[in-house]
Amino acid sequence: MHPVSAIAIAASKDQERLTQEIFEEEVGWVSWQRPGFDLGLVMKEKLKQDPSLKGLIMG
Repeated sequence: MHPVSAIAIAASKDQERLTQEIFEEEVGWVSWQRPGFDLGLVMKEKLKQDPSLKGLIMG
């Protein structure tokens, strides 16, 4: 899913800070990467580091 609010955060100048400010510890952030298998690995590692995350904003 790509909710408009998540797209607005991901398209903002300071994406990582905004993600932290808005979602605190519930949603993580990963930098932009071409969609595909490698992005899936980055996301998997982020969730492995913090299994309590409810989602990720992709830069």
